Amino acid sequence: MSGRGSMIAARQHNHYGGTLSPRNVNRSLLAYVMHGHTRHGVLDYIEFFTMLNALPLNTRRVQRQDQVTAIASLEKTDRGSLVLRIVTGAQGSAPVLFDIETGKERVGPLNKTEIVAASTIVAVNPRTRAVVVERRRPGVPISSIERLLSHVGREFGYEQLTIALTPLAGESFLSELTEFERIRRAEVLLTRPNFDWTTNARALVGDLGAASDADVIEVAASASRGQSLRKEEGIVQDIKNFMARPINGLKNVKILGRKSGGASETTLSLERHQLRQEVSIPQSLDEGAREEMIVNRALNFVESIELSSESTTDDEAAK
Repeated sequence: MSGRGSMIAARQHNHYGGTLSPRNVNRSLLAYVMHGHTRHGVLDYIEFFTMLNALPLNTRRVQRQDQVTAIASLEKTDRGSLVLRIVTGAQGSAPVLFDIETGKERVGPLNKTEIVAASTIVAVNPRTRAVVVERRRPGVPISSIERLLSHVGREFGYEQLTIALTPLAGESFLSELTEFERIRRAEVLLTRPNFDWTTNARALVGDLGAASDADVIEVAASASRGQSLRKEEGIVQDIKNFMARPINGLKNVKILGRKSGGASETTLSLERHQLRQEVSIPQSLDEGAREEMIVNRALNFVESIELSSESTTDDEAAK
């Protein structure tokens, strides 16, 4: 046996001579809030997903150049939540198959209507607008999910529909923010909340969002050299106000500065402190059992997120 082969064999056995147990497959489930707007106002989420569920399979897709994103399956539970399996891939790209025994490669043939697809599980609770997305590699980017839902809605009667998914922050974000002694810079990426630019949004961007008819606005503030941004006023306080309302339109937030007792600058981001759950899946399970496990966990997670009262507050604040 070659040296490389010996190393591979060594990895497969422990020092007692037994075979090592296969490692678990880890998946992250990330929580989001859905914001939908049409030409006539806020999206009726229950109606929209009822329509989506009734569509023929071959109509629930969007194509951008060679890239196709589609809803491969959609199931509605007795409790009104839905689970979607969304796939994406490029047309015309045949897979390269590698034989681990012989070391040979071959190109797998595809039919004209087939693609090599990456997939992601998405759970939705239309009543609360909560969304849970499985993060995997390769997977389906959030921007592709937004584009797919927006496109299909526009094709079937929802004029000028735009759908955005904003991350739900975990409690650790605000907790870590209080540890900063000096905040050198704060950056905010803001999407239009459910109905319109709400009171909190106007405090941050004035009437710029509404006057521009903007869907996304970026705001940044930097302190003078050696100084800190105020923590109880301005952009930092506005970020805290946003975080106090789970439905808030924040796409991402970055805080750059130094924590108390810290020697170097650090970065705090909403992306790293997004509300999430981790799923550890035994590698011994087949693909069908793995997906069933992820689906069940995603549905339980999305149904545990209660946001309906925030939705009402959001709408009334904008009227």
